[in-house]
Amino acid sequence: MKKIDDNYQKIISASVEGEYLIVEFANEDVAEASIKDLFKSMRNHDIDDVDVTDNNLINVTFNPRKITWVDIRKLTDPEFSKAQEESAKEEAREKAKKEKEGAIIFGQKIRIFRESKDVSIKEVAAIIGVGPQSLANFERGKGELTFSNLLGLLSALGVTMQEVEEMAAPPSSPETTSAKEKVK
Repeated sequence: MKKIDDNYQKIISASVEGEYLIVEFANEDVAEASIKDLFKSMRNHDIDDVDVTDNNLINVTFNPRKITWVDIRKLTDPEFSKAQEESAKEEAREKAKKEKEGAIIFGQKIRIFRESKDVSIKEVAAIIGVGPQSLANFERGKGELTFSNLLGLLSALGVTMQEVEEMAAPPSSPETTSAKEKVK
């Protein structure tokens, strides 16, 4: 893959030729991007003028839309496009991982509060109207509750969402410490 440096990103000139936007970059690459692909809903004759601003953006005066160097490179450099896709996938994986970890920690905190009140899963589940397995899954971060069930759970435990959020994250294996020691 080409080195992504300032010259790879810097746009020197841009012009419209037929149905293509021709872009010259500082590293001497010339990219021909289909206007149709750049602007899915527009036609070539809708463009009044093309102007390069601050060496990274192209102004197209028919519309206030700006085209960045990334837009052009995604369409004209398959390696760059693939790297962008992989980066987006990795970001999505990381986000999903963090959300899962957050759900596990939140569920563990709920379990700690429940156990500190000496209330069984069956008792709380009956109060909020869900099955014990659903509540157990929620406490393990493997299930979800509706918003109204979550509010009922918090009410049944006598805690607020803020108290749960502010509670320190439990250790990775909450069974190693008694639940009553973790709650004030």
